Amino acid sequence: VLDAQKRMFSPLYDKLKAQIGDKQYNARHILVKTEKEAKDIIAQLNKGAKFEKLASKSLDTGSAARGGELGVNTPTAYVPPFSKALTSLKKGETTKTPVQTQFGYHVIQLLDVKP
Repeated sequence: VLDAQKRMFSPLYDKLKAQIGDKQYNARHILVKTEKEAKDIIAQLNKGAKFEKLASKSLDTGSAARGGELGVNTPTAYVPPFSKALTSLKKGETTKTPVQTQFGYHVIQLLDVKP
């Protein structure tokens, strides 16, 4: 019975895995209304400001309470512009320019990538 189930579900699993991807990203972000605000945050980070402190003012109040932490997710959990920016970062990097989505402007930091 298990072999039959594996044969039946394996193609579906493989298809979903291909869509979702193998990697999981642990990230945090700061969401603001304007591009200027996002650029100001990036400038502050470049001068040594703590991401967690700046994130406390994020429009995303759920992640703001956690220092901007979004947890571990696959890129498909996010809207395309956010996902594209996230997957282009290296571990420890922060976006150098604001990322615009329908929610506003994001400053994104990649904490870790898990296979």
